Formats: sequence, structure tokens, C-alpha cells
Amino acid sequence: MLHIFGNPIKDWDDNWSADILFISIGNSGFSILSVFSRMRKAASSPLSGDARSVALMAATMVVMFAATALYGMAVSGHATAITIWGAVVTLVASAICSLYFEVALAG
Repeated sequence: MLHIFGNPIKDWDDNWSADILFISIGNSGFSILSVFSRMRKAASSPLSGDARSVALMAATMVVMFAATALYGMAVSGHATAITIWGAVVTLVASAICSLYFEVALAG
């Protein structure tokens, strides 16, 4: 479909940056979405909790915004060979932040 309706750059499918960044965005985004839905239902409020919960929420949002910015760069064709390393860093940071944030809210 992409080859028919788009004009892909040479070797567009050799770069995994966009795929890894999409996973990072999804991971952090679903974590943030679950927190906001809990806050809306008044099941928990991380903003009234300790400073660690607020810091983890902020870190999760920053990771998601960074991954989104890198994703936009990657899919627009402006990525370089080292974009994959930024994608891997955001994936690991997203996993760590989301996991600890969910655990902090569960406890």
C-alpha cells in the first residue's frame, strides 16, 4: 500500500526507528491514559501523592513527548543513522517510567 500510494525514500524499510518510537509512544500513552482515567473516576490521585509519583508522571509525559518528536522526524524522512539510538533510549525510558509509575499508583 505504501509503495502504491506513497513515494517512499530509498531503503525506507531498513530503519526501525519509527517502529520502536511507535511502541514507546503507545507504552507511555497508555500509562498516562490509565492514570487520567483513574483520576477521573477518583480511584487515585497521583498529584496529591508524594513527590515521587509526580516526578514519575512528569518523566512519563516527557518520554512520550520526546518519542513523539523523534517519531515525527523519523516518518517525515529526516532521521539519520543514529536516530535508532534515540529510539532505543526512549523505549527503555518509557518501559521504566511506565512500570514504576503504575507500581507507584498501585501501592
